[in-house]
Amino acid sequence: MVSSSNNTLTNNNADSNNDRGIYLFSSCNNTLTDNTANSNTGFGIALGLSSNNTLTDNTANSNTGFGIGLGSSSNNTLTNNTANSNTGFDIMLDSSSNNTLTNNNADSNNDRGIYLSYSSNNTLTDNTANSNTGCGIVLGSSSNNTLTNNTADSNTFGIMLDSSSNNTLTGNTANSNTGGIVLFSSSNNTLANNTANSNTGGIVLFSSSNNTLTNNTADLNSNDGIAMEGSSNNTLTNNTAESFNASIPGSSSPARKSIQAPPPVLI
Repeated sequence: MVSSSNNTLTNNNADSNNDRGIYLFSSCNNTLTDNTANSNTGFGIALGLSSNNTLTDNTANSNTGFGIGLGSSSNNTLTNNTANSNTGFDIMLDSSSNNTLTNNNADSNNDRGIYLSYSSNNTLTDNTANSNTGCGIVLGSSSNNTLTNNTADSNTFGIMLDSSSNNTLTGNTANSNTGGIVLFSSSNNTLANNTANSNTGGIVLFSSSNNTLTNNTADLNSNDGIAMEGSSNNTLTNNTAESFNASIPGSSSPARKSIQAPPPVLI
């Protein structure tokens, strides 16, 4: 749909196309519900320069490009959608602001589950991004976003902020990753009441300053519970980091190794 508004798309199948399954460009106030866009060569569902659209209970799996992608699109609502096992990213927001993502699934991707690039003032709540080869949830050069009660387990990095500032992470879970919650060159972020257990490193800051960490739990990580490298002026209050398996000089414990700084996200 191009320059189209006030349309309702329900229970449509848009599978196995050579380009996009469902595409909205410069389109507003549309409602997409219970549609399927799987195994397309391009995107499953794509929005470009489109605002005030509602996507609910759609499925966009196993596409060669992204599952669900928003480009320069604002004030859209994505709820209860499934975007798994896509070759690009499962859900991507590029230069998109003021969108709300709730209860979406972005699992089993060969790269990133949910990826925000140059995107601000978005709200992500109760989403799942598990078992991705790369990262579960990534913010790249993105600011003023709010992540609440999301789950990012069994990825390489659970939740990663790269060159991203003034974001708020509250009540998220990032367990059984190589890095649970990782900040890279990111400042002025607030992390509160998050859980990062049973990772190699629980909460790790690389070259990140002026962040506030409060009431987070980082237990049972094999190396560090909470670690900082080249990071200054951070405030840590009432966090828990217990029972991590760090080697003690002269003990018979295995040699300790730390996780490596993540490479910058390629925008």
